[in-house]
Amino acid sequence: MEKNKGFTLIEIMMVVFIIGLLASIIVISVSMARGKGRDAKRKADIDSLRTAIEMYADSNQKYPSFPGVPPVPADATGGDVSKLIVDASGTYNGPLAPYLERVPHDPKWPADTTQDYQYVKASQPEYGYGLEVTMEDGKSCKTGMRMNPNWWKVGGVELANCDF
Repeated sequence: MEKNKGFTLIEIMMVVFIIGLLASIIVISVSMARGKGRDAKRKADIDSLRTAIEMYADSNQKYPSFPGVPPVPADATGGDVSKLIVDASGTYNGPLAPYLERVPHDPKWPADTTQDYQYVKASQPEYGYGLEVTMEDGKSCKTGMRMNPNWWKVGGVELANCDF
């Protein structure tokens, strides 16, 4: 009697299972690495924005504000950071334009425009400015100079300070 040379069905199924398991581990690892990469870009963008805002303040003895934007909340003016760089017509001539080479946007922008960086400038001289960023885990945090604790409250709870 001659033996068949080949693999059994169980052996083939085990190999397919192992390959599938390894593939799923790789997909999860790549997904997590992408998220960390987007967070790293957010941190770099916020650092660039802080530097540009401080350079503007050094040159103009005040923090930049949005022309024609009413205060929201009552003690501050705020909105999307890109409005400080690009005016309503899309021209690159906002107050921060001389200090930045490009308009910094969240890595998920324009697909998710709700997650772009936010800026608040105090109308009172004792406060400065603040920046808000939403990280990959969905949590928002704030950073800036002499921020008013009332600027960003979600459901009455103040946002955490960014840890970078």
